[in-house]
Amino acid sequence: FVDSPNDETTLVADAQALVKAGKMTEAASVLKTAREQAPNSLNVWLLSGGSARMNSDMSTAEQYLMRAISLAPSTRDALNQLAQLLIESPEAADRARALQCAYVNAQLHNNNPDVNMTLTWALRQNGQAERSQQALRAAIQGGSLSPDGSFLLAKILVAGNDKENARKVLESALNKDQGIFVQKAQAEALLESL
Repeated sequence: FVDSPNDETTLVADAQALVKAGKMTEAASVLKTAREQAPNSLNVWLLSGGSARMNSDMSTAEQYLMRAISLAPSTRDALNQLAQLLIESPEAADRARALQCAYVNAQLHNNNPDVNMTLTWALRQNGQAERSQQALRAAIQGGSLSPDGSFLLAKILVAGNDKENARKVLESALNKDQGIFVQKAQAEALLESL
């Protein structure tokens, strides 16, 4: 970061490393610089949104993810993160928006297991558990889930009173070294409760 403070690639890589290491205050500082230096970078805004979610700043996370979507409207990860953020809102209108984001993302990226898992969760949280079964099958058949996708699967398993498999899914997700696990703290808390 010190050698190339204006380089977008370096800023994003440094911020990712800091977020993954749980150094959120330092990551926020690097991301602030990145947003100033690269205001049209999808990666900067997407990572900023994820980081804000990890810090439980949902309003800011939504703003950052909307900015990412404005830069690349069909970007899978930004739509998925936005749907996952909105679905946890107590507001019915936000949950409906989450379902819209999840549907659009599933239409654009129908073979992605994480996209289908987010759609499954959004359908369930909008009272459409029966309709969610098709998306759940697509998610499970679609390949390996990310840690965040695995967390949603664990929540579905817990809702179905399958705590043993939920525990296995969570343990596996927490042991993966695959990218940034945005909902890691929630996954740890869920595992602790089982």
